[in-house]
Amino acid sequence: RPEARRGMERCVAPGGLLIDIARGREADEAPGGPPWPLTRAEMVPVAEDIALEGGITDLWDDEEPPVRRFVAIAQRRG
Repeated sequence: RPEARRGMERCVAPGGLLIDIARGREADEAPGGPPWPLTRAEMVPVAEDIALEGGITDLWDDEEPPVRRFVAIAQRRG
């Protein structure tokens, strides 16, 4: 997962935004899947020049049954 995260971040231009929406889970929960839910820690950018804008939103969607989602927006400096 860290390599996938780095690959996504390499696609973000200077000043650009990365909008990340994923199924969410707690760190002590089994990942299950597919699709594999991410923890909050896995949603945090790994590149030093990309920072979260406003944190990570934790919500439940309107699927049946409801699915937990994390939403994060990050911006590359420059």
